[in-house]
Amino acid sequence: MDWLVFPGADKSEAAVNLDKELQNIVTAHWENGGKIAAICAAPALVLGPLGIISGTPATGYPFLKDEFEKNGGTYSDDNVVITDRLITSKGPGTTLEFALAVVRIAKGEETEKALREGMVIM
Repeated sequence: MDWLVFPGADKSEAAVNLDKELQNIVTAHWENGGKIAAICAAPALVLGPLGIISGTPATGYPFLKDEFEKNGGTYSDDNVVITDRLITSKGPGTTLEFALAVVRIAKGEETEKALREGMVIM
């Protein structure tokens, strides 16, 4: 598995409240050089407690900025933040930009370009 991709969700949703088994899978994936993409609340509520955003710039839902900092992350106001193995994005309004970033990093600029042209994204 090359990538784990996490959707955003309300704090009460299972998508951002991983059980211990899933936490172990995510942590092992990251520690073994795996790549992760997360949007909305997931960077702060899933990746933060696991130490994945610690010491690195990332973004997510703006109201969760304190959660980033509580877990050692550096919150960015950018819509999408890309590092060598991590892509994070703010929320629902940035989903297209987030998805295209994942495609670009995972499959290359030519694939992203073809997708943009096919979807008439300028």
